[in-house]
Amino acid sequence: MDLTKHLEKAEDAIRRKNFDYGIDLYRQLLSVSPGDYGARLGFHRALVRRHEAKPTPTWQAKIQGGPQLALAKTYRAAKNFQKEAEAIEAYLALDPLNENSKLALGESLERANLPDAALAVYESLAESNAGSFEAWKRAGMLLARKREIQRALDCYTKALDLNPRDQEAIKARKNLAAEGALQRSGLETGVHSRDLMKDKEAAAQLERGQRLLHTAEEIDAEIDRLMGEMATNPGDVKVLGELSKLHERKNDAEAALDCVERALEYAPNDFDLKTRRATLRARVLDREIERLRGRAATDPAAAQALAKAEQEKLAFEVEETRKLATEHPTDMALRYKLGRLLLKVGDLDGAVGELQKAVTDPRMRTDALVGLGQAFFKKGLFDLARKQLEKAIEGLPAQSPRYKEVLYNLGVISEKTGATSDALNFYLRIYEVDIAYRDVGDKVARLQKGGGA
Repeated sequence: MDLTKHLEKAEDAIRRKNFDYGIDLYRQLLSVSPGDYGARLGFHRALVRRHEAKPTPTWQAKIQGGPQLALAKTYRAAKNFQKEAEAIEAYLALDPLNENSKLALGESLERANLPDAALAVYESLAESNAGSFEAWKRAGMLLARKREIQRALDCYTKALDLNPRDQEAIKARKNLAAEGALQRSGLETGVHSRDLMKDKEAAAQLERGQRLLHTAEEIDAEIDRLMGEMATNPGDVKVLGELSKLHERKNDAEAALDCVERALEYAPNDFDLKTRRATLRARVLDREIERLRGRAATDPAAAQALAKAEQEKLAFEVEETRKLATEHPTDMALRYKLGRLLLKVGDLDGAVGELQKAVTDPRMRTDALVGLGQAFFKKGLFDLARKQLEKAIEGLPAQSPRYKEVLYNLGVISEKTGATSDALNFYLRIYEVDIAYRDVGDKVARLQKGGGA
């Protein structure tokens, strides 16, 4: 079915800012052709534009959309993945910038065998949140499966700009680059690139690595296959790493951690394995914390144990991140993470030192500046705090939650230093785009009444 004229009509409505009508047209198109890439991409772009013009407060979206997310879980359990996607999308109509829900929508569309629709969702997420590593990576995976080599390479490159140590993305980009070269060579000689791959087992491994395992049964089958390989070569670090990732997908953090620790016995200096070990240990600790949190409200002993567990987890994260940062002093992502953790435990001077290093990396600059502003504020150095936050806000999109957070903090700092006119201006900028943000309405009313403007 040719949807071109209908798509043009919907796009024209959005251009004229008739958002509700345009979104309704996209819904009609998707009811007829749920796998259409253009309709799905246009629909999510329209949701974002409507949200920018008239945002729904997050608390309201969670209240109104909560039943849809619960319904999505029911559909997923019943393996009705298309209905699951519809339910998640109903929630996203209220909260279109929610990264986790958009990633969940993409997964459900993939399970429903609608890869073009999933690709549109991941690309729309990458457009609205350029810092979403998962969006770029998943888009690259789907484009690779469609054999759109250059587009896939572009996505993986952007993903690795955000997380340069992700081994899956590194390997995928390397394989795609090689395949792109083979394709170009094949076109020149009239030979298909697959015919140029002499090692058929290597080709099969490549295909397995790019295939998305959809169901628990497929994951279990792959675990059994890899365990068979381990029987003949128990020290295969690569296989242990793959097993760890599969156990992680099954939400079995303990088994995933065990595989990583076994791999480190054979490769004790592998930085990526050390990083994964730290992440998985933190996840195991999180699980214990959640268990205690469920009992803490009615059990004083559990409440005490919860507080202790949270402190232990934070101390563990500081120690592990410090070790990794010491081993790789030029990794600014680690410097930033360590700075945030030190800020959390109250080591303000240590946090400032790490964040000042991280701010030199363009990818970390904005977040590091925000962290520096918070550290200086806690130290009572309000002028320095304001300076950092004013630098940070230059790199933030006006509709992002972080933008409003920084404006709010600038308002608080201005009030503390007696600059009430500046404070009112900062609060009014938030008020203009989100009247329900925290207590900004009360602050505006109080400052206007007090003649601070």
